[in-house]
Amino acid sequence: MEKGKFFLSSGTDNSTEFTRCIHLTAYFRCDVLNVKECIGEKCSFRQTADEAKRSSDKWKARIMTLDGAEQKRIADKYWGGKIPQQETNKERI
Repeated sequence: MEKGKFFLSSGTDNSTEFTRCIHLTAYFRCDVLNVKECIGEKCSFRQTADEAKRSSDKWKARIMTLDGAEQKRIADKYWGGKIPQQETNKERI
């Protein structure tokens, strides 16, 4: 088998482009979906590390544009009262 390629049990050939998905496990299973194997480019959850970083940076920037009360409401609901972006900024200081 050619290095950098793997073949799924369905017989389809996936290049290393698909193996760079952050949700793909060492056993070529998906951490997000309950499927037997990676479905490749058709998957709407497929994401590279660079794409995940850009997405994270984008939502963090958006959260920081909200007023303090709205940030607190969201932090209480989703992060147990801590805003991830503020925690990151404190670590940098």
